[in-house]
Parts: sequence; structure tokens; C-alpha cells
Amino acid sequence: MTDTTGLMLSQISKLTLELNLPDVLINISRQSCRTFDFYKAKEMVDIGRAANNESLNEFNQNTKTQ
Repeated sequence: MTDTTGLMLSQISKLTLELNLPDVLINISRQSCRTFDFYKAKEMVDIGRAANNESLNEFNQNTKTQ
């Protein structure tokens, strides 16, 4: 059931991104955690911060070259 819900949400996210292109997209691996991995909260925040920094650096580099 969890995998089916995850696949559905993934498809909805892809469609939403196609219809509403973001200025910055922060990608985090789906393998980082599963639905009930609440014990990984601190690790996930750290992963999110690193992904945020990477995405913003890439965005800033792209805006400087334009």
C-alpha cells in the first residue's frame, strides 16, 4: 500500500512540476527514507539543508551567467 501511494504521489508531483515550472527545484532522493522512518528526522533535515544549499548555489550560478 505504501509503495502504491508513493508511486501515485510521484506521478502527481511530476505533473504539477510540468504545469508549474519552479525557479528552484530541490531534489532529495526517495531512497533517503520511507514513510514511517520518523527516527531519521534529524538526518532528513540535514539532507534537506544540503540539497537546499546545492540547489540555491546552482540557481545563483545560472542567474549570474544570464
